[in-house]
Amino acid sequence: MKYKIVTSSELGTDCWSAKRFTGYCHKCNHVRTCKLPEAIQGRIELAKNNVLKIEEKYHEACERLQRVKFGGSWE
Repeated sequence: MKYKIVTSSELGTDCWSAKRFTGYCHKCNHVRTCKLPEAIQGRIELAKNNVLKIEEKYHEACERLQRVKFGGSWE
């Protein structure tokens, strides 16, 4: 578990989530709509994960197509 001492000036009024101060802003439920600078990295992380998922699905579809083209069957 990570701990961090936060001053009142660091808290601000927009976000009180502990994830913001411990480096887990990208795992917050509100990272897509958050306007804080810390959320930018979280949105980048989400975009990377989405791209990886899409690439995996693309490669699976290509493999299935190759199996069908060369006499294989759909699984």
